[in-house]
Amino acid sequence: MTTAGKRMAHDHYFIDDRFNAFAEAARAGRVARFPLEDAIQRLRHHFWVEEEFVFPPLAHSAPGPVTTMLRQHGAIWDHVNELESLLEADEPDPELALALFTALRQELDAHNLTEDNVLYPVADDVLADDLANVVLNALATDMPEGWTCAMSKAEV
Repeated sequence: MTTAGKRMAHDHYFIDDRFNAFAEAARAGRVARFPLEDAIQRLRHHFWVEEEFVFPPLAHSAPGPVTTMLRQHGAIWDHVNELESLLEADEPDPELALALFTALRQELDAHNLTEDNVLYPVADDVLADDLANVVLNALATDMPEGWTCAMSKAEV
């Protein structure tokens, strides 16, 4: 049986694959727009599901980790915005793209490790079946247009 936590962790691998394709292209001297745009869209959707459906029920049983995750979301969101703004150029600089991505990758790796090993197992224990189904359904639903994570500098 696929739990909400396992499905959220699977999302990490899918997003990482897209970011890795982008990084490979940047190392080869080109900026691959599709994998980056897809990774960003999926990451933002992932954050939406967490902040709207996963974190609220966990806030009472794991307030420290939830607060940490929200702060990390804000920092990651801001790095993603910087990386995304690079795509506005006709010919984005692959070296700059790779440098921005490297900083983002470090944050994502630490963030995902905590979620996969701490938060998602707690979520699977805490979320009732009906809430777990809400999370699974949200993963298959479009994120509301204009949604922004709670602790992005652009929003604080």
